Amino acid sequence: MACPTVMCQVFHNIREAAAWKFPNDGDVCFTSVSGFVFLRFFAPAILNPKLFQMRNEHPDAQIARTLTLISKAIQSLGNVVSSVLCGQVKEPYMETLKTLILDQEHITAVKRFLEIISSPSRAQGLPVDSTIVLKEGMLIKRAQGRSRLGFKNFKKRFFVLTNKGLSYSKDKTKATLGHIPVCDILGAESLGEDSFHLKLMVQIIQPDRLLYVQASNTVEEREWTRALRKVCQSNPHRVQTYHPEAFVCAKWLCCKERSEKAPGCTHHNRMNAKVNVKTARQKEQAKQCGNRS
Repeated sequence: MACPTVMCQVFHNIREAAAWKFPNDGDVCFTSVSGFVFLRFFAPAILNPKLFQMRNEHPDAQIARTLTLISKAIQSLGNVVSSVLCGQVKEPYMETLKTLILDQEHITAVKRFLEIISSPSRAQGLPVDSTIVLKEGMLIKRAQGRSRLGFKNFKKRFFVLTNKGLSYSKDKTKATLGHIPVCDILGAESLGEDSFHLKLMVQIIQPDRLLYVQASNTVEEREWTRALRKVCQSNPHRVQTYHPEAFVCAKWLCCKERSEKAPGCTHHNRMNAKVNVKTARQKEQAKQCGNRS
């Protein structure tokens, strides 16, 4: 079971403090942790995935309704550890779900989960070996070698980004063709269209080379870029500058430098990136308002 060490430390401290404050409450070691994990973390994240940066857009009305029901189910799971709240549901339509999840098997499983994530051994920072898939899907990859004719080609590959690295294969069922460990992912930036006359290109910056991939649409491009940036945000060697265009015909198209090892000519400013996203959103809203009028 994977849980960040810092979160385990917080859960352990909450559990210890609650048990010390309320020594006569047998449920407090569970309710104190479940109140945070289920009621203040899991349920809100499911209810509003955009706020928790899991999606780029708000869900439509039908999906929002489904997420609301799932969120209520998660809240019910969080309450099963309380002898007072267990079995209570506010809405009549939740009664059917109650019979499915509010039984002794689920109560024991939830308590076991809370014990694990708040245990002293987890709080002391034992390594977590679980591989967590952060993003996966088909991308068009630019070959890093050359074909027989000397040209670099583009091929579809199935990419998988985990907490341990980025790998790719011909498709989801095939063997891995290449792997980039997390320590070698130094940045992820958009690539200008002038480089290969292609849109939706993303460059993945490594210590000694660049990997160029193309997404199928703007949503995928944003999600892949965001996921890759999150993976490398704690990398002490992540780049502060980059080339917004590729090295083509013995020069960087952006700054015209002739050395392929030339340092990046553009500083990566996350504040500017946020401003650009906000400006684009404002333009889209203004366009929609104009269409309505």
